[in-house]
Amino acid sequence: MDNKLLVVLTENSWLFTGLATLLPEMACLRMNYNTKIMPREVKNACSITVVVDSLIFFRGEWLAFNTLRSCREDITVVWLTREHTGRVFPATSQGDRILTQKQDISLLELIISGKTQRPVTRKKAECVRPVRLTLTERRLLPFFTAGMDLTELSERLGCALKTLYHHRLSIVAKAGFRHPVFMEYVYKCNPGLSGVFSPESKSWKEQWKEQLHEE
Repeated sequence: MDNKLLVVLTENSWLFTGLATLLPEMACLRMNYNTKIMPREVKNACSITVVVDSLIFFRGEWLAFNTLRSCREDITVVWLTREHTGRVFPATSQGDRILTQKQDISLLELIISGKTQRPVTRKKAECVRPVRLTLTERRLLPFFTAGMDLTELSERLGCALKTLYHHRLSIVAKAGFRHPVFMEYVYKCNPGLSGVFSPESKSWKEQWKEQLHEE
């Protein structure tokens, strides 16, 4: 039997109701971010599509998501993003589909249900890919996500304040955030999040000396 299951990982009951109404041919199940025990439907389904409400990054609760990943390696994950949640994802999510909540409803239905693989659909449905940060941006990222005062950082690193503003704005734009404070908050709520970024492990003094030498 073709037992397809749609799991909506969200705390928003209205979002779940909307998706369940949009996809009546699929069995739909809502799970909270901190659900500990997997429902029987998850174990018995032949195929599972998990739609993740990106507000999960503001909650920092990954128990249900990680459990789903571990117990069903065959799941298809679709990230349903919002304007203020940015474009940062877990490192293990490369290749997952990305849709916005403002997505055309017909395309939203096609992508989640997997009804079509038309080229136009693949083009419009983005996937999680590494964000291309420069070497300087990768090295400055830990300071920016920690919310360090740029004036103090400028003095510590011995570089121009406007240069730091430029790099921070570049990172924020690449990561899809509307404002630096959103990026800081996401990293604060998700301390283990490496996402598509790979902060250097060396000390900030070593990093900056190397950068000055390279430039």
